[in-house]
Amino acid sequence: PDRPMILVDSKELAGGKPIISLLRNKYGVNPVVMQLTSADYVISNRLAVERILDTEFSASNMPVKVTDKVKLMCDAFEKSFVIIQTDCRKRVSSFNKLSSKYLQFSLHVNLHPSARVLFSCSFEESASLLSDIILKEQRNGFLIDVPVVLNPSTQLLFDFYHSCPHVTPICALRFAYHFPVVGMFLNNSVESLKKAGSISTRKAISILEYFKSEILFDAYS
Repeated sequence: PDRPMILVDSKELAGGKPIISLLRNKYGVNPVVMQLTSADYVISNRLAVERILDTEFSASNMPVKVTDKVKLMCDAFEKSFVIIQTDCRKRVSSFNKLSSKYLQFSLHVNLHPSARVLFSCSFEESASLLSDIILKEQRNGFLIDVPVVLNPSTQLLFDFYHSCPHVTPICALRFAYHFPVVGMFLNNSVESLKKAGSISTRKAISILEYFKSEILFDAYS
């Protein structure tokens, strides 16, 4: 059977390379590395995961930086997971669930009913958690099912579709695959966008309205 495919933010090559290797070699996953803005791992059109080291809670600007990223992820995806991983570089963890910074972060996450926080002690455990999430999405039939290798022309299409606040990376890939010409996309019905992007009617309407308003604005500016 085909290996399940996920998208991985290129920044994870710096700090999460062991996870990428474990997913590929131990769990039979095909991680495709690309630049992502809304999450570290995009599992499906509806689910994404952000990985945070526990030492980030000691940084002075951490709550704003991380909570903004989590909000972006929760706004874009129906389901969101945050994995808080123990920083293996530190011999003694100073992470405290009762600290004001974590409580502030936890309160922010609780504003999003679809978000869930998981805890990990190592790269191995983070990879295992990701594998479990991937398997559940696979059983539910929500994994990536379109080509993710982009040539220069499809990269431009992907960037165009992904510029919309309502479009996830996988939705942008699906649009680039089904609508190789932007005119086809703009002249299509909400129902066609819904089917091509594998999205809800409400999201399809929002996306179409956004792009048409942007093009109208450009025409008059």
